[in-house]
Amino acid sequence: MFTLLYLHGFNSGPGSKKARQTREWLKKNAPSINFICPQLSPYAKEALIQIEKIVNKYIDSISLLGSSMGGFLGTYLVEKYSIKGAFVNPAVNPSRGLSNYIGQNRNYLSDETWVFKKHHISEYKEVTCKKIMKHGQYLILLETGDEVLNYKDAVQYYNGASIIIVQGGEHRFVSYEKYLPKIYDFLFS
Repeated sequence: MFTLLYLHGFNSGPGSKKARQTREWLKKNAPSINFICPQLSPYAKEALIQIEKIVNKYIDSISLLGSSMGGFLGTYLVEKYSIKGAFVNPAVNPSRGLSNYIGQNRNYLSDETWVFKKHHISEYKEVTCKKIMKHGQYLILLETGDEVLNYKDAVQYYNGASIIIVQGGEHRFVSYEKYLPKIYDFLFS
């Protein structure tokens, strides 16, 4: 049995729209896929400990699907474990914008509060892959209208990987559902 580990974006959760769309699409089109979408910590080290436990449990049959910060964390795992990853509007160098979160925050979906400190930004810097090496293990989906991340940063960073650029859209990747069959084919074919 194959496993799909979905990595949600920063300050989001398993109830995000793309996670729900993925879960529903798999139920209808690939019910044998084991879908996992944990609530990830907003702290890089904690999140990676969570994720790596799952990756190691299913190492012979796991693929990653991530959005925004989930794509960033997933990139670290693709490079470390040589597994496949499909990432939607992935964050490339999140430490640049994380200072906006210093202080108390509230999760977008769960309403849970958490505190982000300056040293947490350093954790993201520590796990930033300077350069990707496993180009064939990636499918990158970008919308040019992303208002949070400049899609051109991802084009440059993932140069050599399979990249789909969709004109318009936004950070949420409004055309996501349309690309689920392509994502599935890349990850499991």
